[in-house]
Amino acid sequence: MKKIDELEGAELDYWVARACAAEQRGGAWLMDGMCGNEPFSSVLKSEFCPSSEWNYGGPIIERERISVCIAPISYAEWSAATFSLDAFYESGANSGQYNGRTMLIAAMRALVASKFGKEVEDIAE
Repeated sequence: MKKIDELEGAELDYWVARACAAEQRGGAWLMDGMCGNEPFSSVLKSEFCPSSEWNYGGPIIERERISVCIAPISYAEWSAATFSLDAFYESGANSGQYNGRTMLIAAMRALVASKFGKEVEDIAE
């Protein structure tokens, strides 16, 4: 298992695609719905990089209503959180706050955590 805080690069992008209900076949991602402005029915190339490219990550942040701000403890990092009504009614809180050295990394970590929890399978295993 791998903690969400440890995900970055291609591994983080993989889990974002999974959070957006993508299926990988060969070197491409097949989608079945919407991920930002990208129709899932199209084939996404392996260059799907929402944790480093705004044209992929920006629409996801907007659609999922991910809140991003400067991390309160370390001004060198960004912090992001998703808001879930279910989580709010259960505990009065958001679904978790995740940090990253860029806004996109923090936001994509928050998205993955909102769909899969605090840990995911290590894809290297």
